[in-house]
Amino acid sequence: MLQQKRDKAIGVINGIELTEAEKAKAAKDLADAKADAIQKIKDAATAKTNEIENASILPEDKAKLKQQVEEAKDNAINEVNGATSPQDATTKRDKAIGVINGIGLTEAEKAKSSQRFG
Repeated sequence: MLQQKRDKAIGVINGIELTEAEKAKAAKDLADAKADAIQKIKDAATAKTNEIENASILPEDKAKLKQQVEEAKDNAINEVNGATSPQDATTKRDKAIGVINGIGLTEAEKAKSSQRFG
């Protein structure tokens, strides 16, 4: 009887240690996923900002587009920081990169052409 209680207690203790280890791993996995997502969002924003800077568009359009990129990046980072799982962080990252990449130069380029030829 005493042996059974001891074995049961050891099993409970071992279970707690495993659960704590799993929680620690899950927390690390989430932190790593968030850090990776944020870095990739920043990289996408930098690439889009460089594209805007090198585009042949009006300076005021460059400023507007760069502001859109900055806002999209900031919103995305806030979203990723609120992620509750690595998969959630990845989904939010992918959505954010799509938004950043979708910020278009076409209208600004058309405006510059119209001004030049208008």
